[in-house]
Amino acid sequence: MSSQWPTYLGWTNYLVAVKLTLKLIGIVALIILAYVAIALIRGSLVDWQPEGISPVTSYPLHPKPDTIRDSVLRFATWNVGYGGLGSDADFFMDAGGFLVSHGKMVRSPEDHVERYMRGIKQQLGSLNSDFILLQEVDSMSARSYHRLQLDELRAAKEGYNVSFAPNYINERVPIPVLEPWNVYGDVYSGLASFSAFQPLPGSERHQLPGEFPWPDKIFQLDRCILVERFPLDDGRTLSVVNVHLSAYDNGDLKKAQLGYLENFLKEEHAKGNLVVVGGDWNLTPPNFPYDRFISDPEKRFTQLPAPDAFPEEGWTWIYDARTPTNRKIPDPYVRDSSFVTIIDYFLISPGLRAVSTRGIRQDFQFSDHQPVWMEVEIE
Repeated sequence: MSSQWPTYLGWTNYLVAVKLTLKLIGIVALIILAYVAIALIRGSLVDWQPEGISPVTSYPLHPKPDTIRDSVLRFATWNVGYGGLGSDADFFMDAGGFLVSHGKMVRSPEDHVERYMRGIKQQLGSLNSDFILLQEVDSMSARSYHRLQLDELRAAKEGYNVSFAPNYINERVPIPVLEPWNVYGDVYSGLASFSAFQPLPGSERHQLPGEFPWPDKIFQLDRCILVERFPLDDGRTLSVVNVHLSAYDNGDLKKAQLGYLENFLKEEHAKGNLVVVGGDWNLTPPNFPYDRFISDPEKRFTQLPAPDAFPEEGWTWIYDARTPTNRKIPDPYVRDSSFVTIIDYFLISPGLRAVSTRGIRQDFQFSDHQPVWMEVEIE
């Protein structure tokens, strides 16, 4: 009996250790579940849910609208990537990092953001354009270290009217979910339209339909278009539309958003207005191979195309087929190796004719997008 006693004590200690370990695992699991539950409940309660058509914040150039007398107008569009997605960036979401970051950047280092913003402001100041349509412009967001980016960009393009429509307002984006010390944080961001002319009163934010299923929708963008209208000296009106369609969806959200945009553009043109739409479509141009620049045999970066004859016959898609406008960012940019494609461009209505267009090559130094410039003639 006595010779077996130490063995009995050994098994007892082993069982106690196992119970303590299981208890500890249970406590950790409960803490994680409680954290996730609190994040989801809080996110649902404070979720920003804009609807319909609403006025936008404007920084007027003149007290009264300017009548446009020029017959040739210049446009530019650029997704500036909130000054945080330059050539050094590898973004955790592009690497499938909803739960964990996989070692990718949740936020670029602050000195990188400073460098990217210097380049963005320099490029913006040198753009010879009457209208500049920007996407992903931050104003006090954690991912851009709470810089007043909109104010910085306005200062870089002094003398331009600016309208701003938010499409991403969130008090705390808690992803990667399992890295609470390394989350995306608070976001205030949107579309900014710059113009050398003062628009008519009543520039609008139009909420686009469709949303991700819960709980993803709590932390995703609320996509919209920003609409400005300008009087022409022939009595007509020029409508300028800034657009940024959904990313990371299977195409259903973009389909719903295009449906809204189709109806809006038809109605706008039926009024006799000339229309220019520009921005980040998150779609390739119609019939444009998404892998024109870099082969993608494994179909890792499939990009759906925009519909042809949209919104109806007579409208024209305008893009530079020689210059990629977007890079995918699971890794830092490497020329001739990183996957690039075209998703930034313009759509013009009948009554307008494109004189020229070109992508502005930057080797994606300052953003994961490159600017696109267009010159159009009023027929």
